[in-house]
Amino acid sequence: MKNIKRWLCIAAAFCLLLAAAPFAYAGDAKEEADLAARFSDKSWNEVVDEFLEEHYAEADRVALGYYNTVTGEAYYHNPDEYFIAASMYKVPLNMLFLEKIAAGEMDWTTDVMGYRYEYLLKTTIVESNNEMAELLWKKYGAGQYYPYRYYREAIAPYMGEDAEKVDPTYYKNNLFTARQIIQCLHLLYDNPERFPRLLDTMKQAEPKRFFNNHEQRVEIAHKYGYVEEDGWSYVNDCGVCYTEDPIIIVAFTKSVYKSAVFLADYCTLMIDYTEYHTALRHEQELEEARREAIQALNATPAPTEASGSEPATLSRQTTAESSAPTAASEAAIIKRAESKLPWAGILIVGCALLALIPLLRAGSEGQLKTGWALGALFAAALAMLLATGGQKLAPAVSAPAAAEGDPQQAVTAFMDAICAKQYDKAYDLLYDYASLGLESQPDSEAGRMMHEALCDSYSYILHGDCQIDKITARQQLVLDVLDLTALQEDLKQGVEQRIEAMSKERPSSELVDDNGDYLPEITNEAYLQTLQSLLSNKDRYRTSVGVELELYYTPDGWRIVTNQPLLKALSGRTNYTRGGESA
Repeated sequence: MKNIKRWLCIAAAFCLLLAAAPFAYAGDAKEEADLAARFSDKSWNEVVDEFLEEHYAEADRVALGYYNTVTGEAYYHNPDEYFIAASMYKVPLNMLFLEKIAAGEMDWTTDVMGYRYEYLLKTTIVESNNEMAELLWKKYGAGQYYPYRYYREAIAPYMGEDAEKVDPTYYKNNLFTARQIIQCLHLLYDNPERFPRLLDTMKQAEPKRFFNNHEQRVEIAHKYGYVEEDGWSYVNDCGVCYTEDPIIIVAFTKSVYKSAVFLADYCTLMIDYTEYHTALRHEQELEEARREAIQALNATPAPTEASGSEPATLSRQTTAESSAPTAASEAAIIKRAESKLPWAGILIVGCALLALIPLLRAGSEGQLKTGWALGALFAAALAMLLATGGQKLAPAVSAPAAAEGDPQQAVTAFMDAICAKQYDKAYDLLYDYASLGLESQPDSEAGRMMHEALCDSYSYILHGDCQIDKITARQQLVLDVLDLTALQEDLKQGVEQRIEAMSKERPSSELVDDNGDYLPEITNEAYLQTLQSLLSNKDRYRTSVGVELELYYTPDGWRIVTNQPLLKALSGRTNYTRGGESA
């Protein structure tokens, strides 16, 4: 009875999940529709104006900035209005000391006003300690008549300003503009080696507040600030959001209604805005790749009788013969079959002669009539010869005079099966391959990651009408696929950068062997981390490839011939090898 109840509960839960599934898909569709309604055909400023209205924020009490590190787009609201920055100033303050570390003028253990600098970096950025920050700028301006002004002059270039020509307001207080903060973070993002560890330290700051309040989709390196002065509350944040296209954002507020919610929502808005336009750009790039693939297909001259239509022969391991039969290949098949006939005939004649001896002996003893026995033996031998010859010639001579069915349906069924990862079904539609190896997972973890991403990336469209010539046909298609060649180029560069970053953060004893070579586990760690990062934004590597498929009609229907362009396309534009690994 208990088991029955248990199974009834499981069944009920399963039914609930099935019932909820449509609502999940509906939710995704609604979210996409909401994003399109919010961003489609609207400028950044129009989006921000709507946002300010929704949050009851007066336009002159807010300064906002946005910079896309990939596209170079920069947008601002009140870009040059000075606001009290609160603790955001601690970013450029630490940049002064980190630049000295990068130049070898000091190190992490250097004493600064009685504290190791490494400790001061963490306490000022992560914990936002004001007393420790004051020690830093006083140390930097030590011996100067106006230490604070001296420090402000030193960080002016980080802000994109000339210390002698900048607006005098800059020196009055802890004041910055949205444009200056974006410029500062842009410099930091582009030159992490010049300011080591700063971005990583900023990633540790307030993981669930300010920009991070309800935004956990992407990693954010930020520096917040809060202060009350003269009856006004200033709540600010600035940072780098590591979306597929990393963005730099800043928000200054001056007594804005629910300022913490305002900052969190602004961060989410900018991430949504970026991802929406990134996806739009990828779709436009894919459409352009499709147009180029179609142009390449249209530029390819149609095969003529003089040039022949047989595809190039590939080096591969299969259980079947390659290339579709043409007049020449049919003749070759017949020739091969005919070359086997004499050996079959000799074997049959030999067997007949061996059978003839007991027949003659039986006839001489009167047990059977010799004439009838010899006639039967001759007929059997002839039938065996004809059967053998017919079997050998069947592949070449049994093709129908007119093909039936639609070859486009075979192409569609094949590509649908490939996209759905129903490989057995797809391989049944191949003329010359028993397997393409797509069903086989590579041995290495990195290989499995790339193989899975590749197989998930397939989509296609048929281009043009199918050209049928008796029992052969040609159909053009455009295959959308993950471009592994482009991914591998970025992978190589990314691994080098990651290892370089690791060498600055870890002692050499953990990185290299006695010969100075990087340890295998270090290179493997860097490789996997880089690959995982690239594949998290795999849409940027999608491209389109034009392929002209060849088909041949068999007694089982239309079958696809695996030519070089198809194999290379399915391999992500790399050289085709079996088993999921690409050369």
